[in-house]
Amino acid sequence: AHASFRHRLSLFSRFSRPATRNPVWLGSIGLKSTFCARTIKLAKRTLRSIAAFTLSFFQSSQHVQTRLHESRVGKFVPALARMLNTLRYDDSLPKVKGLILSSPYVDPETQVDISELLYQTGFVSEKQASVMRAQFQTVIQLIRRDNFTEAKRVMDTVIARRKSRLPADGSWGLPATLFENMTGLRQAFNLDLSTDPPELAAYRSFLERQDVRAALHVGDVPFSEDYSLVQKHMYSDMMTSQAHNFGELLDQGIKVLVFGGQKDLLVPFSSVERLMSRLDWKGQLEYKATERTPWMLDHSRVGGYFRQVRNYTEVLIRGAGHMVPFDKPKEVLTLVKKFIKNLPIQEAL
Repeated sequence: AHASFRHRLSLFSRFSRPATRNPVWLGSIGLKSTFCARTIKLAKRTLRSIAAFTLSFFQSSQHVQTRLHESRVGKFVPALARMLNTLRYDDSLPKVKGLILSSPYVDPETQVDISELLYQTGFVSEKQASVMRAQFQTVIQLIRRDNFTEAKRVMDTVIARRKSRLPADGSWGLPATLFENMTGLRQAFNLDLSTDPPELAAYRSFLERQDVRAALHVGDVPFSEDYSLVQKHMYSDMMTSQAHNFGELLDQGIKVLVFGGQKDLLVPFSSVERLMSRLDWKGQLEYKATERTPWMLDHSRVGGYFRQVRNYTEVLIRGAGHMVPFDKPKEVLTLVKKFIKNLPIQEAL
């Protein structure tokens, strides 16, 4: 077991943040007929829970809300934020001021193909990259035909996001995806790692503590990591796009901060740049013409690279993988504080 401790760098020590995780049945727990199968329906459910939370804990809903989310939730958040902004005159709902997205997977059609990245970083040969590229093109064609279920099925044979677990005998076993067969890696979160770091499992022992159980009011209910129910109901939706909603939010002046890791293979930062170059929004041409600038942590250390266009800011963080706050918590905390406080990104706190 791994020891659990409070990290000295935490967003929660400075900002209030209610958390929602896998809200596929949010609002009506346990009723099979209420499970969500689409991002829009899920956003509507979450909208009701936000309204209830706001009315329960705040005397006024006029406080500003900045939403922070990661990876594939990057599709769900634009849908929710779009609804909140559309209903901005509803006094029961908070007002959206900004979005913070970490390694966002907004538009699978644009972002899915990582074959060239794997080739350029030496993980696959030119021939292997060609094989993988053909599979990604199959996924893209299925998406264009709105066959999202089959697109997800094919995608899962190429690269699947799942926890890396070695067999009991410690052997590698037989890799299940094209990515695993070609690279030998059991994860795509960080190009430096072969398997998930053990620290990612530390929360399990934390959740089994009696004081934590009491605080969560879960009694003796066993903790389960079974995501199959969520995956079952949201399976085909994983390959749908929220690019339209994302573009509309940018055009409406909502502040957006996007950051990603330099070592991310799952949602590489190059796929985010490709998304923004093709996204239908007022700043598209300006985005293409704007050069990146080194983000200096001090006079000699380069923390990453950033680009700012209108109300949009993107930052590539050096040394980080897909889970940027896990790899570079100090840099993420700095970015979030600057974003919320409207400080220039290069200005010292």
